[in-house]
Amino acid sequence: MRFMTGLFMLALAFAASVSYAQDGVTAADEQAARATLQKFIDKDSGVQAFIDESVGYAVFPSVGKAGFIIGGAHGKGVVFEDGIVIGAASITEAKLGLVAGLESFSQLVVFQTDDALKKLKEGKFDMGAQASAVAAKAGAAATTSFSNGVAVFITDQGGLMGDASVGAQKFSFTPNPM
Repeated sequence: MRFMTGLFMLALAFAASVSYAQDGVTAADEQAARATLQKFIDKDSGVQAFIDESVGYAVFPSVGKAGFIIGGAHGKGVVFEDGIVIGAASITEAKLGLVAGLESFSQLVVFQTDDALKKLKEGKFDMGAQASAVAAKAGAAATTSFSNGVAVFITDQGGLMGDASVGAQKFSFTPNPM
């Protein structure tokens, strides 16, 4: 029964990501993304250097995560190229293992290369089990580097989650109408 419940939750997260991807970016979405980006920079001014070196970045102001043995996460965000909004994004995560609890966090994905950003735009970008995110706190960016053209920062918003699992994050992208 728990397996079916978890599977249903993951299906719901996927459906939500598809529907959001079709909605595009609203003014409120852009404002939330810019405010979240500023929070990352305020926590660690070194994040600004990553932004300055990047060709683009995706800001997810709030990603919700839940699980019990099977876990999932979902959030929506805004994608910027050279500081200009180019589209909407969603993130969906699935995990299996020792996972229990609820939490929410913000995530910043910084693309160093055109190729990495192109993968997002083409729907070919995901982060598997080997990918790691750096917790945004003072000085953390100084010990971080790009990996495969991408750097990821997260900041906790609240909740409690125990997690010793394997999973992956999948991203979708919808460009802004011209």
